[in-house]
Amino acid sequence: MAVNPVKGLGLIAGVNRPRVFICGGTGQIGAGLVRHLKNKNYYVHMVSRWENWTEPLCGAHDACTWKDLNDWGLPPDTKAVINLAGSPWQRRYWQDDASHTAEALASRMETNHALKRIIDRSSCAPIFITASSTGIYSEGNERLDENGAIGGSKVSELWQAVEETANTVSPKSRTVIMRHGIVLGRTGGHHYRQRAWSWWGVGGPYGSGKNIMPWIGLEDLCRLYADVLTDDQYQGPVNAVAPQKITQKEWASATAYEIKSVQFLRYPKALVNFWCGTPFFFAAHLV
Repeated sequence: MAVNPVKGLGLIAGVNRPRVFICGGTGQIGAGLVRHLKNKNYYVHMVSRWENWTEPLCGAHDACTWKDLNDWGLPPDTKAVINLAGSPWQRRYWQDDASHTAEALASRMETNHALKRIIDRSSCAPIFITASSTGIYSEGNERLDENGAIGGSKVSELWQAVEETANTVSPKSRTVIMRHGIVLGRTGGHHYRQRAWSWWGVGGPYGSGKNIMPWIGLEDLCRLYADVLTDDQYQGPVNAVAPQKITQKEWASATAYEIKSVQFLRYPKALVNFWCGTPFFFAAHLV
């Protein structure tokens, strides 16, 4: 029977490697980050509702549940806690928009609150990193840094609520809020779906296609997370985006070119809002 890493501290104490807990690590970003940090010689534990979700990615000895973490707390040599947990923002067309948005918001706020309680009663002072989005900024084409204007849209209000819960974590921990752009990878996420649609010639732009799409490659994002773990200058919000400006139309064309496809379908704004609910694709943010 596998010994839980939190319960079995005597078994794995003194591993002489920085210990990192990743919550919600079964998605594209989490799985990529686990591999990257393991290659950087970190001792990585994955936290999920069920151990069998994370065992294939990190091994039976390194998987634990939220209940385990809540009952037993963090080991004293914990370097960082990274929260990537949360249900997808984009709903399916048959789901109710309001209830799905509330669920997606609550899943992020509740996990931040849970980790705050766990960190507050721990004997260590781990770095706390949580995921947010560039959708928090006000819409526009001016370039924004981390101090840029926020608000003005439903999307922004949702991410503000998420970040407020992250800012309540104990001051003994260095808190970093990673504001992701769209993450480009081949194992999941919106870019993965965009490539699939493009195979059939239906990956065309949404609406006018002029909206700015902040983006970052998965490997670059993982390297940025690793930098945050070692550089104390990272504090508070961090824009996790590439420096290049690209519109949604250019992005769709580049995806089609990559897989040698031709795009002949443009999606009207109303259709995308009906399919996905909250209009995440039409906000223009240059960060």
